[in-house]
Amino acid sequence: MVIKLKSIWLDVETKEYKSLNENIECDILIIGGGISGILLAYMLKDSHKKVVLVEAKKIGSGVTTNTTAHVTSQHDLTYYRYSEIFGLYKMEKIYNANQDAIKGIKKIINDEKINCNFKDISSIAFANNQKTINEMIKEYDVLKKINAANISLLDKSNEKIKYKKALKSDNQAIFHPLQFINGVINSLDNNINIYENTRILHFKNNIAYTKNHEINAKQIVIATHNPIINFPGTYFTKMYMGKSHCFAFKSSIKINNLYNEIDNSKLTFRSYDDYIIASGKSIITARSCKEIYEDLKKDILNYFPDAQFITSWSAQDGITLDYLPYIGKYNKKNDSFYVITGFNKWGMTTSYIAANIIADELLDKKNEYSEIYSPQRKFSKKAIINFSLYNLSTIPLYLRKFFTYKDPICPHLKCRMKYNKEEKIYECPCHGSRFDLDFKIIDTPSIHDIVKK
Repeated sequence: MVIKLKSIWLDVETKEYKSLNENIECDILIIGGGISGILLAYMLKDSHKKVVLVEAKKIGSGVTTNTTAHVTSQHDLTYYRYSEIFGLYKMEKIYNANQDAIKGIKKIINDEKINCNFKDISSIAFANNQKTINEMIKEYDVLKKINAANISLLDKSNEKIKYKKALKSDNQAIFHPLQFINGVINSLDNNINIYENTRILHFKNNIAYTKNHEINAKQIVIATHNPIINFPGTYFTKMYMGKSHCFAFKSSIKINNLYNEIDNSKLTFRSYDDYIIASGKSIITARSCKEIYEDLKKDILNYFPDAQFITSWSAQDGITLDYLPYIGKYNKKNDSFYVITGFNKWGMTTSYIAANIIADELLDKKNEYSEIYSPQRKFSKKAIINFSLYNLSTIPLYLRKFFTYKDPICPHLKCRMKYNKEEKIYECPCHGSRFDLDFKIIDTPSIHDIVKK
């Protein structure tokens, strides 16, 4: 059976905007029209600042289109790791930031009366092997230390997905990401100027240049998923692109909650309409030669034996040094550039957190979470060692270009790309840029198409 490669969320269209056709000036320029950029625009709409948002392609067409749209503070087994890296006090802050994000997203939906298939659900992280069960108990213990509400350990499944132990978090949510974006955009009341098909190619001081025009901005926010400025910042050395694979399918087995398997397969399951959306099989982009979709299909069939596969797609996200996003000043020396990146595969709540932090910083307001998420925070020795090893692993990938001439070179930092035969695209194994068969950009950090020779 041939499965088409298309996100399930593309069953709706987002509002269309014209491309930039003149030189303009503004107070705040937001580069990137995903959920984080749109939420930032929403939080600035009543600020009396002249705000411009530009998107290289179509609003919501990047990672937002490919998300699984889990609106949750339960991020795999994350908090016991945070407690080890940052200590209990900062871990509690991170947990509270995500809880606030769930409430904030729900408030926007209620205030603006957005119809986006929002559902209050429980998020259930489950395990069947003893090693991950032990980790789950550690997660539960640190959450109880900070008096986290609405969590419990389960010993028996009350649905069709079987497990030996699970950590349940109540008052979580799921929704339709493009319907949500549509609703937020409709609420902007023309207070924000939005331009599509407007790719920023380079900067000089505080001027952002497209192919034919320029935007002179007092403050600039890079919300492009993978930052498009290499130096300073060097974010390509501080995170790698983790790629997950998704299926939408139908089954006679119905689920009412969000499920997150924390054993080896790392599968997630959620419902949408008559479908179940599954994700898993995470890899570093272009670092695997396996037939990943076929492997994912086999894992899904273990839980849903009658699954009828409808469509599939993949999603990329930045994995950071310490598994915490980079949100704040782009670098120490420039007070007018900001960055939002490195969501570690949990983009819905993180998008809200990021928009909230950056909006406050742009408006000179204090935000209790800004220091924790700052890109200039101190990193642990373990984090630095892990990413030193990752960056060393790119060296042989660069050397490939001297020994193979089949695949094209990535315009970003001249790494030899690999052809993904399952998705029929080219991917950079060094920093995650992706291109279609016509060599047009799918994903940054590259800001240029490949020039055909």
